[in-house]
Amino acid sequence: MASTPKQTTTTTSTEPWSGSKQYLLEQYANLDKLYKDGAPKAYEGSLIADQSQATKDALAQAEATARNGNTSTLTNATNAVNSVMNGTGNQQAQNTYSQLQGQTGFAANPTNNMASQIANGQFASGQKSNNPAMSYLQQTASGANIGNNPYLNQMVSNQQDQIANKLKNVTNPGIDSQAASLGRMGSGAFASQRNNAETTAANEMAKAATDMFGNQFNQDKSNQTNAASAYGLMYNQDIANNQNQQANDRSYQLQGMNSLSNNYQNSISNMLGLNDQKLNAANASVSADSNLASQKLNAANMAGTTYNNQYLPSQQLANVGATQDQRLDALKAAEIGAWDQKQQQPIMNAANFINLLNGGGYNSQTSQTPVYSNTAGQVLGGLSSLAGLFALCQSSEKVLHRHVGFMPLTNGDRIAIYEFTYKNDPDQQLWYGPIAEEVDRKTDAAIEIEGKLHVDVTKLMEAA
Repeated sequence: MASTPKQTTTTTSTEPWSGSKQYLLEQYANLDKLYKDGAPKAYEGSLIADQSQATKDALAQAEATARNGNTSTLTNATNAVNSVMNGTGNQQAQNTYSQLQGQTGFAANPTNNMASQIANGQFASGQKSNNPAMSYLQQTASGANIGNNPYLNQMVSNQQDQIANKLKNVTNPGIDSQAASLGRMGSGAFASQRNNAETTAANEMAKAATDMFGNQFNQDKSNQTNAASAYGLMYNQDIANNQNQQANDRSYQLQGMNSLSNNYQNSISNMLGLNDQKLNAANASVSADSNLASQKLNAANMAGTTYNNQYLPSQQLANVGATQDQRLDALKAAEIGAWDQKQQQPIMNAANFINLLNGGGYNSQTSQTPVYSNTAGQVLGGLSSLAGLFALCQSSEKVLHRHVGFMPLTNGDRIAIYEFTYKNDPDQQLWYGPIAEEVDRKTDAAIEIEGKLHVDVTKLMEAA
């Protein structure tokens, strides 16, 4: 028994009718022998079905391809991408663009020299004015005095020095002081303020120079215009007597100037046409390079697909292998199921026979049963042992030693049966039965007594 009884009390129990008692004892003995012999035995073979040959071949092919496959397409694709990314473009086209962009103007108009000769009084006849004022006016009218103010540079330098001193002694110290007070020295905002101040000072210095040089230039140009006007008046006075000859000479010169100007315009037109041709050729070359780069990139994109296509045979073979593996898994499951059925069948037959015998009714008799002073769960456990069935208490009351088999249920499920002892049993008697928690999950044969789960044996056998 599970523990030594402290007192004996008379209770009323039931026994099977005499015609079934012998068979019940035989079936209980049969079950006892089955359990002691280790029934139901676990499946002794491998629980995992072997892979199909198709799957093995597919894996081997895929591995061989991964290790030794043709990677030249990927290498070529990488080289193509690097070539496009690292290319410097069409150098010839870039040189053409640079040359066209570097043209700052056209060649000097050759008619300017003829106009200058007319302004200087040099005619085809070779006559010149003898007025001494003409030399001074000629120099001024020619623009030789433009920008020749000896004091202008010093004035500009003085003005720029004032701006620089203000930046150095006023603006920058103010920015530094404000940044220091705010703890922002060396920050991006401080650097930005210093840069803005220096940029503003540079712009002011440039503006001062531009304004002063511009004013002086305008004054010089005004002087030049006035000198040219005076020069013309004096010139007209000097040549009044030679008007007809001068007019003829000037007419010839003007005709030559017109011819030169026309030739110059034609040269410009030809040059512009040539520039258009150069620009079109450069654009065509760039377009061809772009098309080639696009073709390289498209080919590089296709390289991955080309490489992956090497795996198509092994992938198709793997699909076939997967179907065969499912079949092998099903066969293995059927084999294990047949084994389990064979192991469970004797137990199920005995249990079913016991159920039939128990359905014959019982006769009331009087017997003595030991009553324990410990938990109600142990009392029910003792009753179950007398009935030759299963131990009842929940797992917290037991020490599980080994799994011995399963009890099949009418709903197609099954409950595990264990060999166990009770934790507070000093004799450590072995019992066989289920865990109450699992019975509670899978049937309605579990009851709670004093906060602990127990198994209602009658309901459990009805569910079996």
